Amino acid sequence: MLGRVKYHKSSKARHAKDVQPVSVDELHEIAAEMFKDKRSEVLGWQLLWEGSTGLRTNEVLLLRRDAEPRAFFAGPDNSLRQFLPIRLPQHETA
Repeated sequence: MLGRVKYHKSSKARHAKDVQPVSVDELHEIAAEMFKDKRSEVLGWQLLWEGSTGLRTNEVLLLRRDAEPRAFFAGPDNSLRQFLPIRLPQHETA
């Protein structure tokens, strides 16, 4: 990491656990604000999905929109790796 430009001070960093909604009602209030504008509506749905499943943004973006119900992904050893159907990166195979 030597020679890299620092873009922020570590002491100024805010951690997600420090700013997360404290209740489901607060999560719904945030989503309701997002639903007020068509440009952020999809983010409101993403927020609710992440709040319901506990998935991270990068994991939610891997979810298939064309998956059949109950089409789970099994790993190479046939163990269930995800409970939700996902799109595999092109270099990875099922």
